[in-house]
Amino acid sequence: MAGVDPSALGIYLSQFLSQEKVNLLALPDKRIADPVFNDLTGLLGSEFVSYIGTEAIAGIDAGQTVRAFHKLLARQPGIYFATYGDLLIGTSATSLHNYRLSVGITYTFNTIVEDLVRFGFARERFVVEPGTFAVRGGVIDLFPGEMDHPVRLDFFGDTLDSARTFDPGTQRSITDLSEINFYNQKPFDEESKSSLASLVPPDVQVIFYRPSYVGSADSVDINTLVNSFINNSIVSINSGVPDAFNGRVFSIEPQASFHRNLDAFRHRLSYLKELGYKTYITAESTIQTERLLALFDESKFTPIVFNLSAGFIDHTHHLAILTDHQVFDRHRRRNVIQRLFPASPLTTVDEFNEKDFVVHLDYGVGVYLGVEIIRVAGVPTEVLAIEYQEGDKVYVPIDKMDRVHKYEGGDGPPKITRLRTTEWDQLKFKTRKAVENYAQELMKFYAQRFQANGFAFSPDTDLQQKVEAAFLYDETTDQLQATREIKADMESNRPMDRLLCGDVGFGKTEVALRAAFKAISDSKQVAILVPTTILAQQHYETIRERLDDFAVRTSVLSRFRSPKEIKATLVATEKGEIDILVGTHRLLSKDVAFKNLGLLIVDEEHRFGVKHKEKIKEFKLDVDCLSMTATPIP
Repeated sequence: MAGVDPSALGIYLSQFLSQEKVNLLALPDKRIADPVFNDLTGLLGSEFVSYIGTEAIAGIDAGQTVRAFHKLLARQPGIYFATYGDLLIGTSATSLHNYRLSVGITYTFNTIVEDLVRFGFARERFVVEPGTFAVRGGVIDLFPGEMDHPVRLDFFGDTLDSARTFDPGTQRSITDLSEINFYNQKPFDEESKSSLASLVPPDVQVIFYRPSYVGSADSVDINTLVNSFINNSIVSINSGVPDAFNGRVFSIEPQASFHRNLDAFRHRLSYLKELGYKTYITAESTIQTERLLALFDESKFTPIVFNLSAGFIDHTHHLAILTDHQVFDRHRRRNVIQRLFPASPLTTVDEFNEKDFVVHLDYGVGVYLGVEIIRVAGVPTEVLAIEYQEGDKVYVPIDKMDRVHKYEGGDGPPKITRLRTTEWDQLKFKTRKAVENYAQELMKFYAQRFQANGFAFSPDTDLQQKVEAAFLYDETTDQLQATREIKADMESNRPMDRLLCGDVGFGKTEVALRAAFKAISDSKQVAILVPTTILAQQHYETIRERLDDFAVRTSVLSRFRSPKEIKATLVATEKGEIDILVGTHRLLSKDVAFKNLGLLIVDEEHRFGVKHKEKIKEFKLDVDCLSMTATPIP
């Protein structure tokens, strides 16, 4: 085949490749492999599509490439991706060797550690990612890429006493094992003369894709590579049309990017309809397809929920498959189902340094002494050692370390708890009573707020839909749910009081900005209160970048502004000429007056002092309020 643009390669391969055969797709580089792998994974499923390479493409960890390497050599049906360079690179002498460890067998402990390094495992302080191992005392944790969970090996001397898989986040055991088998985690070796291509079984079908930019300078490598598969069935696909080509020729062009120019995109849709082309627009969610139908004439296209890397127009078949992210400049979510591992366990040994103050939920405040290995029921067990008053110690097993946290109190060292007394229980009781008293005060305040009449915001407008469609990323399910619930609260006649809780980088700001734009659409002003000057500036810049195209007037009150600029901002705010005002506690000053405040957004409210919180309560009495935090608040 010829004339197949890279943007269409994934879709066309999915139409003619048999899922019952073993197919090896040879691509010139990762730049093409990444989007094609993404598209085929979405079309055929991650269990059928695999990648083999020295450097994993986006969404694939090193362990998955090891698994794919051995699946290909075992002739398991599927599509296997590899670049030209990786097919020609050498494989290590141990790439096909299986390493086995059995419970009850005696080994040389240090030799196993050396073998793990020789088999491509990287030594770390703590095992989280595939291809790593850690050693602590007589315990070896390792994570073979072929497995879904890491394994903990407990040795008694040089004898393997037990083996079990465990959760790297909680450190809890999952399944006991009688033996463990794994392969070399880094099967490639540039100095070896035995290439990956030479190991491919002869009954594997090899598909070569050659884009137009692969010129004569690369022909020697390509010819050498092709000659490596003289016993295999070979299919060639070209993006251009070679001279004297006798095969099937397509005329396919990639979709242009419209950079949010919706009028230009409407014109393109009309032009394609006049030519009689069948047009589809792909989007990553149902909510996004609904926005497309609201923004464009639905008689000119059919929306499809699918994550396509790039759109294209097939003039041979009068077919156009376009993507929404090339219209709105949105970042796309990948089809590749990446194995998710915690960035670090919920509580890790690495969080604590010796002599740190720590808090055990059951025993109180103590001093962390480090990790020790003690025997429990005759089995060597890793524990955290915590010292309390009078030299008393508590040993916490690794799988119970979630009950231990670093002390984060006020200034000065804390008082160490005395064991075998009611001291810790009394402290918890006093704290609980103080919380109850504060809760009663809050209940009185919210009873007054519940009886107050708020402003009922209007339902979403077309402009609101346009703002949300222009979001660069695909929303998560939680973002969409939070947005719906916040809008429902805003459209009621009672003052909203919502807490939006989410980790840093998980999209709280986007949810808040959608609420802010909804308020602005009803001619209301928005105040965004933050605890620090740096955060105020960050929010200000984010709002400018996100909403400047929609004529939203934004300003900020912080020490980065001159007295003259602050005075001008205060005057403009009082006149209603500022839509969104961002600031620190300066927003709570008496000289700050809004003409028509409709929404207060408070970021990290728990970081404000008591006096500031009292002032915030005055704001909240009859104004919709949205609080955001990355710290769960009881």
